[in-house]
Amino acid sequence: LKNFYQNVVQNRNLYQLSNNLTRKTVSVSVIILNHNGREFIKECLDSVLQSDYPNFKVIILDNASTDNSYQYLLENYGGNDRIKILRSDNQLYFAGGNNFAAVQAQGEKLIFLNSDTDVDKNWLKELVSFSEANEKWLVQPKILFWNKKEMIDNVGGRYVFPGFGFGIGRDQKDIGQ
Repeated sequence: LKNFYQNVVQNRNLYQLSNNLTRKTVSVSVIILNHNGREFIKECLDSVLQSDYPNFKVIILDNASTDNSYQYLLENYGGNDRIKILRSDNQLYFAGGNNFAAVQAQGEKLIFLNSDTDVDKNWLKELVSFSEANEKWLVQPKILFWNKKEMIDNVGGRYVFPGFGFGIGRDQKDIGQ
């Protein structure tokens, strides 16, 4: 009986190992909304492209910029197979711009960023892993201030009627929490 249980455990472990090795990584579309963000867009895109997650594509929507962002994107990232560059001649604002780009997305998961975002190389792997393990539809990472990277902008939000919100953790020092 002892040998039987050892074989069951060993076979289960081999099955789990095999399943983990053959499991397909979830495809992700990273949608970046840009409006006159020329001064930020290079750092944003370069940080996203350094991600250690293997299965993602980037859709960047230039939202009627007037600072030559679109031309810069075409010249510097137009040949990158991971990036699809879109442009709207009309300012679609936040919701409209993201919805416009999301229609083009093919990923199983969508991630929305603004062009002034700088991400860590493991951000995408961590977000996908958390959302898969916890069956979450919406997740948000800890967001640090752009100009004060040791300070938390927020780790989520709370909203009250009629739609006013505030960031949780705002202005706290980031100590790895």
